[in-house]
Amino acid sequence: AIARLSQTDTIPPMCLPVSELSYITTGAGVGMKYNPYYKVESRHDGLDIIAPQGEPVYATADGVVEKVVRSGKGLGNVVTVNHGNGYVTRYAHLGQVRVTRGQKVRRGSLLAEVGISGKSFAPHLHYEVLCKGEPLDPSDCFFGALGPEQYAGISYMSEHTAQSLD
Repeated sequence: AIARLSQTDTIPPMCLPVSELSYITTGAGVGMKYNPYYKVESRHDGLDIIAPQGEPVYATADGVVEKVVRSGKGLGNVVTVNHGNGYVTRYAHLGQVRVTRGQKVRRGSLLAEVGISGKSFAPHLHYEVLCKGEPLDPSDCFFGALGPEQYAGISYMSEHTAQSLD
């Protein structure tokens, strides 16, 4: 997957959406995962990052806030950031949202706080990276922000965690 990303003209957002990420806080990644609500396997298009409620959530690259949704259903409170060149990031199950639609953000800007909104089994950040509408595995985008051992642990956990938190 990293080789595929390096063959494009642009690179995806590569910073961490939370201040600390390790294999211990890594949940389900992209793929078919067991849904704790419906008790069946279903498509999971992001990475679940286990974090305490209220933990800050940051923009992973410069962009413009494309959408802010406040909901008690599905992905709950969601912030979507358009980074240009076909890249979009989505941050879901948020608690307090700190940005508005149309707002320009820089990499590292505070977007929101980790929450338990929508159909969320526990406090966590559901983080998605899309390229031209297709979901990428967010763990593949962290290789520039982590050491080799951290990256390997996170990649392993995201692929092998069979149940999502949403």
